[in-house]
Amino acid sequence: MNGDRLAMGIGDIREKTFISFLKRAMLLEKLQEQGELLMRLSSITTLSATFLLSGLLVAPAQAQTIDPNSAEGFVALNRKIQCSTEDSSPQVFEWSG
Repeated sequence: MNGDRLAMGIGDIREKTFISFLKRAMLLEKLQEQGELLMRLSSITTLSATFLLSGLLVAPAQAQTIDPNSAEGFVALNRKIQCSTEDSSPQVFEWSG
C-alpha cells in the first residue's frame, strides 16, 4: 500500500514536471516569436530609414544648375555671391582694412 502511494507520488511528480517543461517550452517559443517579430520590425525600420536618408542625400545633388552664360544665370550667380537670392531681404556686409 505504501509502495502504491509512492508510485502515485512519483507519477504525480513526473506529470507536474512534464507539464512544467511544456509550459516553459511554450513560453520560450512565444518569446522567440516575439523576438523574431522585433527583429523584423527593426530591420524594416532600418531599411526605411536608409531609403529616407538616401533620398535626402540625393535631393541636393539634383539641385537646379545655373547657366552663367545667360543673362538670368549671370544675375542669379551674382546674387548667390552676395549671400541672398531672396528679394527684399536685408544684407549686411562687413570688412576691415
